[in-house]
Order: sequence, then structure tokens, then C-alpha cells
Amino acid sequence: MKQILYTCISLAAVAAINYTIFHSLTIFIVLFTIFVHELGHYFTAKINNVEVQTPIFLPIPFLLVGLTKIFETNNKKIDKKIKQKILFYGPFTSVLFLLLLLVAAIILKFNTSIILMLLFGEIVFNYFGSDGKKYRTAS
Repeated sequence: MKQILYTCISLAAVAAINYTIFHSLTIFIVLFTIFVHELGHYFTAKINNVEVQTPIFLPIPFLLVGLTKIFETNNKKIDKKIKQKILFYGPFTSVLFLLLLLVAAIILKFNTSIILMLLFGEIVFNYFGSDGKKYRTAS
């Protein structure tokens, strides 16, 4: 319960700081996308019986950063395939969320540019970017 409270407080702090700077509801779309991304890591770790901490969001102006810490001890090493799954399902869940949001935006005739940019960012930077090798070859 304490960790969930930390997650909510850190998420609210990030939203407040960045909304104060940008004054745009787009911040909430971006923040919710990052939240879904981190929940993808969290629930994949939970399903695979890996000890995990609830996501924490760093309240840094101009940056939206979320962290989900998994615990690996000497007694219980995480299998390479499970580690790959945990790494993969963060971007996967956020891409699914963004695709659903894109369909809703098209049906409701809202501006889709921010959703397309986030979708592009999730695919390129999280999977094919500098950290993308982690998804294919977890160390």
C-alpha cells in the first residue's frame, strides 16, 4: 500500500510540474502513456513471479521519467527469457494503448498528431533505439 501511495504521489508531482510549465492537456496523454508503459513492466514481472517494486516517476521539469525496479538476488537469478519479456512488455503495452487511443481519436475526429508522435517514439526509441538490444538479447 505504501508503494502505491509513492507511485501516485510521484505521478501527481510529475503532472503538476510539467503542466505548470507547458499548460497543455497533452502532458496528461504523455504521462498516462508512460504510466501504461511502466505498468506493462510491472505486471509482466508479477505474472512471472519476479520481485518488483511499483513504478516511481521522477518529477523533473521537461522530462517524464518512470522507473520500475525488479529485484534479482544471488539466490534467485531471473531467467534470460523472463528478463526479455519484462523489458519487451513495457513498450508493447504502451503501443497497444496508443493504437487504441489513435482509433478513438480518429472516430471522434480529434487531433492525432501527438498520439502518432508518441507511437513513433515508443517504437523507435524503446525497441529499435539504443536500448532496443536489451529486448532482443537480455544480459
